[in-house]
Amino acid sequence: MSRRRTEIPKKGRPSKAEWNAARYVMGYVWRYRLSFITGLILLGISASMFLVVMKLAGEMAQAAEGNEHILTKFIPQAGVETYIYVFAGLLIFQAVVSYTRIYLFTKVGEYGIADLRRDLFQRIIALDVSFIERNRTGDLISRLTADIEQLQSTFSNTLPELMRQIILFFGGLIIIFIEAPKLSLFMLSIIPVVVLVAMALGMYVKRFSSKRQESLAKTNVIAEEAFSQYTTVKAFVNERFEMQRYRLAINDMISIAMKYGKVRAVFVVFIIFFMFGSLMTVLWRGALMVKYDGLSVSDLTLFILLTGVIGGAIASLGNYYVVLLGTFGATKRVQEILSQDTEMNIDADLPPPMQFEQSIAFQNVSFSYPTRQDIPAIDGISLQIDKGDHVAIVGPSGSGKSTMVKLLAGFYPDYAGEITIDGASIKDYPVESIRQNIGIVPQDVVLFGGSIQDNIAYGCPNASVEEIIKAAQKANVMEFVDGLPEGLNTMVGERGVQLSGGQKQRVAIARAILKDPKILVLDEATSSLDSASESLVQDALERLMQNRTTIVIAHRLSTVRNATKIVVLHHGKIEEIGNHESLMANKERYHLMVELQQRQMA
Repeated sequence: MSRRRTEIPKKGRPSKAEWNAARYVMGYVWRYRLSFITGLILLGISASMFLVVMKLAGEMAQAAEGNEHILTKFIPQAGVETYIYVFAGLLIFQAVVSYTRIYLFTKVGEYGIADLRRDLFQRIIALDVSFIERNRTGDLISRLTADIEQLQSTFSNTLPELMRQIILFFGGLIIIFIEAPKLSLFMLSIIPVVVLVAMALGMYVKRFSSKRQESLAKTNVIAEEAFSQYTTVKAFVNERFEMQRYRLAINDMISIAMKYGKVRAVFVVFIIFFMFGSLMTVLWRGALMVKYDGLSVSDLTLFILLTGVIGGAIASLGNYYVVLLGTFGATKRVQEILSQDTEMNIDADLPPPMQFEQSIAFQNVSFSYPTRQDIPAIDGISLQIDKGDHVAIVGPSGSGKSTMVKLLAGFYPDYAGEITIDGASIKDYPVESIRQNIGIVPQDVVLFGGSIQDNIAYGCPNASVEEIIKAAQKANVMEFVDGLPEGLNTMVGERGVQLSGGQKQRVAIARAILKDPKILVLDEATSSLDSASESLVQDALERLMQNRTTIVIAHRLSTVRNATKIVVLHHGKIEEIGNHESLMANKERYHLMVELQQRQMA
């Protein structure tokens, strides 16, 4: 399957699509606007209080020189000692404000991202099958985990701190410009150079950040594939092959991460070099102004403190700017999923099942899979299945047997022709309405990693324990469950690995019995079982098929002799239709297939 790659802007700056994605994701934070705005106000107060402390430090230097200072306007006898109490009060106030600010931003980040995570999962689970087949599971999981975690860190920490440093930067500039305008102008002549070079380096860093996210997603894809196909890996003794795949992906990720780290290191070194170089230059200029231009020592002290604050803000702004640029790639990857059209609305109530009282009809239906548009999976199929029919669809692999069932279930809506139930097109109904009437027992059953009871109840989540037990009895599940210490509460393991093939088939049949569908699809549920298991499964299937319209995708022709109608497919076209006796009498493809299988079994 092809994997969609995230676009990396050549110039390193956020693209228009990334800005749109960022605005879209920001909407999740805005849902908690009261907490967010309150946090911003407290952030402004916290940053301002820090600047106030710097200002008071300069005033304290004035007091130490015996000059008039700001506190004497309120307390005539105030001296240096008074500043201790003022600083203590400000410290307590700052602690309360900072705690509340961090709590509010954490709340906004956690709740907002939780909403985003839920919506992303809901969107993925509601997408049509073709989208899932076009995208690797590991890549989708990476968007749901790594990308979301990066956004969470941005909203909880990076964005607030970025705003705080902006306030400190401009607030510090305003104060020193008021207190020492000449020295401020000298410093301001240096800052633009630092900012421009920092922005240029930041854009370059962003490109590596996007590549880093993609390389991480690639490692997740490899791990997910290896773990989900664990028995296949073991059977082919491909542990070393998978380890090599993962090692190469990790090495690629490390290579990109190290380039990312080197660029960030250059960025930080540049900021530190220019920050301290600028600070030393400003101090040298300030010392000359104290000596020749009458600048007071207290004003120079304030200027030095605020220059340090501004320098620190520049360094932090550069770092947070780089992190923020990296977040744009994550927002786009998330928004790519959220912008996809879904096949159902999960927020709405489940619609009622589509009525089925007469027949199913395929009317000149043709279809090609999205990944193989030039090869028709089925071509011009016309078929009527009356209520109560037991229809077998036979043919070689790739002839279109499973495709017909997938189209009936609404897995692929883009087909030519018409599929109707009781004369009404299935496209005119919600897919949930159609699928509620269809029960599928696949050939290769994959169970969820819960208990046997949980897996049976998946057919009807609201079923009572008594109903689950009754379904298990009809499907011959109790035949092996009664011998288990924990009975129906026995855990089946990841993908049902603790159960045999026949046991998993019976659990799948019990699930279908519990669902009680009007249309039953059997994908040759006994083709890979031993004789004892086949007998138990076949007995359960016969109970399940009673009074239902059944479609059997048959691989072993010996199982379809009693079908009311046998449909022979070849290269996506219907070659024959009839019962076993009539088709054998025709001595065409079906007759040849039966004879071939009989010779193979002899």
